[in-house]
Amino acid sequence: MLRASEPVSMRAVLFTALVSAACSGPAERCEPLMNTGGPTCVPDGGVAPAGQPLSLQLRAFAGGGCQRVESECQVTVDGGEIRLAAVGISCEPVVVQACTDDIRFETKTCTVPALPVGDYTVTSAGETSRALQVRDAGATSCSVSFF
Repeated sequence: MLRASEPVSMRAVLFTALVSAACSGPAERCEPLMNTGGPTCVPDGGVAPAGQPLSLQLRAFAGGGCQRVESECQVTVDGGEIRLAAVGISCEPVVVQACTDDIRFETKTCTVPALPVGDYTVTSAGETSRALQVRDAGATSCSVSFF
């Protein structure tokens, strides 16, 4: 198993502890955001080059309200599966604000380590998986569409 980051439990705990200090105001309540999924993308044609890092996007749901979200994308490569998840914190707003889709959904760039030639599946919690073929050519990045 390749990991682009430390194990989620330690990383999430450290990230949450560091950022929670910013959420210490009396009117703001923060909670951990763990393994939040959402729509993802794969490069055009579902083909990416072998031996090069990839930049895939994840559009994570930040919550039903106007929460302040501070998160990062966690990438886990396990055999032929590439899992993308948002990990961080979600804080209730101190001041009521208009809720727009830019606030409700947070787009994260996920760096996938260089992969050998093969067939992969890009997954994210609650979403349909996407096929990715890693070959000698292809694009190294993609952008997730809003819906």
